[in-house]
Amino acid sequence: MNFGGTIRPNNKAVAIFLVSVATLYLIYTWRNSAALAKESAFGSEKVSIGEILCAAIAAAEAGGREVKAVREKGTELNEKSKGKTKEGVKDVLTDGDMRSHQVMYSTLTSYFPHIKVISEEHDENNISMEPVNFNKKCPALEQISKLEWAPNDSITIWIDPLDATKEYTENLLEYVTTMVCIAVKGEPVVGVIHKPFEKKTYWAWVGQGMAVLQYSFTLTVLRNVPHNLRK
Repeated sequence: MNFGGTIRPNNKAVAIFLVSVATLYLIYTWRNSAALAKESAFGSEKVSIGEILCAAIAAAEAGGREVKAVREKGTELNEKSKGKTKEGVKDVLTDGDMRSHQVMYSTLTSYFPHIKVISEEHDENNISMEPVNFNKKCPALEQISKLEWAPNDSITIWIDPLDATKEYTENLLEYVTTMVCIAVKGEPVVGVIHKPFEKKTYWAWVGQGMAVLQYSFTLTVLRNVPHNLRK
């Protein structure tokens, strides 16, 4: 046995090894390039702001139905304290808040899974309600003079499942609303406010107009957006 001799590699084995390494490298590079290309393409994919408006109206009204159903049951609201507001008022959370959050969040994330949706509430149990259907060409769009599109990654949808929770617990129901805001590049563009106990939905689109809708779109009244809301 010659321990001091020279080891001559098998040229064929070396070639096979190098080809295998090169193949694995190419597969790895291709997969990563494909994933990045897909992510990049998807991030730049544009979505109709009008379609999101239709979904926002449907989500706000669905949340309102949950808010109203909980209040009208006549049972306990299961109030929980979240602390105090900056004004020093007790900030509470009720079943109405959570049920509204669940259906609004579920609806918007189901139809727009690659758009960031931020809710004022957070469900630690991750309970998801069935998303509601909506008409992508809802009557609100009849009032829009110019439909606009924006990349998925430039849009953020903010939701408030139950505004005026304190008044809600005190049965001052005329102040209760559910709300959605659609922002593009951090700038609010569309706002939706639903008043579940008055069966009215208000929406506004900067530079486009605003309207008040009777529940389920049976009546639409167009109003002008104040000048300070225009671009």
